[in-house]
Amino acid sequence: MAEQPIFSLTSADISNSLINACKYSSFDFVQSIINKFGNTGSLSLITDSHGHTAFDIACATNSLQIAELLYDHFGNLITLQKNNNGFTTFDNVCKNGYNDVVNFLLSKFNIELTTDMNGQNAFHYTAKGGYLNIMETLLTKYDSSNIFVKDSFLKTPFDLACEYGNIDMVNFIVNNYKNNITLGTNFCGRTAFDEACKNGYLNIITVLIDNFGNSIVLNKDINGYTAYDYAHMYNHIDVALYLLNYITVHTPT
Repeated sequence: MAEQPIFSLTSADISNSLINACKYSSFDFVQSIINKFGNTGSLSLITDSHGHTAFDIACATNSLQIAELLYDHFGNLITLQKNNNGFTTFDNVCKNGYNDVVNFLLSKFNIELTTDMNGQNAFHYTAKGGYLNIMETLLTKYDSSNIFVKDSFLKTPFDLACEYGNIDMVNFIVNNYKNNITLGTNFCGRTAFDEACKNGYLNIITVLIDNFGNSIVLNKDINGYTAYDYAHMYNHIDVALYLLNYITVHTPT
């Protein structure tokens, strides 16, 4: 009678090993698992406790070589579904600025923009992170109107670029889409200009004033505060002095 093995690997064991190999970005380990078990029917794209497959993890860790290897093996079995937090793999790579992975995913999948629990999509993540190369890529695939879609907080990707101090992104949008920009107010009653002042981004403030004039300077939010009030409140002295001088010169007495 043949000796029985002490233990045997289940399909779940093998598939979880693939997930772990991706978490550690180990290309050789991933390749060995695929070579040994890829044609046995034991290897599948199961999800971990967070709703991530091995492919999701490879993309989210910017491991393009592993993602390409997994795509070559699993092909159309791969779907870019939302994880337990409501984000797709495409969302995550845009959020983290992984330009090569973004381009790879767009070349392999027909990706529809989805929104998270805050009403944000890939354009919001990209503008907030200041990833200009990804923004330019997105605009080759999706309409530029996405730059001005409001999230649940009534903030557009352009608003977020201003709020988070991403001057290259702001300049890019202003230079290419100025006629589509409306400096509306968010849920706090503040404009992109107000948020830039609140956070002390003088370079963005000057761009906005140069392009949209002095009408944006004296907006009051739901608490009755102006951009100058916020600059002073948060101790952005250079911004406060700039605004004070601007208001003195350009506001009729």
